[in-house]
Amino acid sequence: MNILSLPSYFEYTSFYPTGRHFLEVRSRIPEVYELAEDTKNAVRFYEKLIDDQSVPDDLKIKASMSLAK
Repeated sequence: MNILSLPSYFEYTSFYPTGRHFLEVRSRIPEVYELAEDTKNAVRFYEKLIDDQSVPDDLKIKASMSLAK
């Protein structure tokens, strides 16, 4: 994963909000920001995952653990 993948991830989530890989792609967005050392955006997208009622608990826990680092 690298910062260059972000436009593709955003495009996928925009065009396929019910796609098979939607949650997987969405959970990668803050990870890419974290790897790019863009803490502000990483935190923002981790919080969005945690607050979203449609996100499964396992992804919320993973996001919470990453946010706690």
